[in-house]
Amino acid sequence: MTNFRTTFLPIVFLVIGLIILATAAAFGQTRDITGIYAATGTNPGERGAYRGDVIVVEDGEVYQVAWTIAGARHVGTGVLRGNQFSVVYAPEGQGTGIAVYELQPDGSLDGVWTNLGGSTLGSERWIPQG
Repeated sequence: MTNFRTTFLPIVFLVIGLIILATAAAFGQTRDITGIYAATGTNPGERGAYRGDVIVVEDGEVYQVAWTIAGARHVGTGVLRGNQFSVVYAPEGQGTGIAVYELQPDGSLDGVWTNLGGSTLGSERWIPQG
């Protein structure tokens, strides 16, 4: 008769170890969000919709972000943690704001934003190009 401790217990520990390693690897992966995106959004307080382009470039531990919307340039610096991408930004000639996006399985980002001192949120979606 086979001894459980010498035959099956090592197999159980091996399977548990593989599950732990696979889970740790999945959570430890960071996604590459650098690239060019088509942006669509709505202004805070439902003050109209807009379209534009977004470029995201990795810069050390952070990301530099540049939007072009209706001919105006907005620049920001972002931090990626898990599936959340947070960006502080400044539109040309205006005050600062914050945007928080969630990375989607298809590579797009969905988020909300507001300007400094704002009391309502706008929404924005980035769709990868190319």
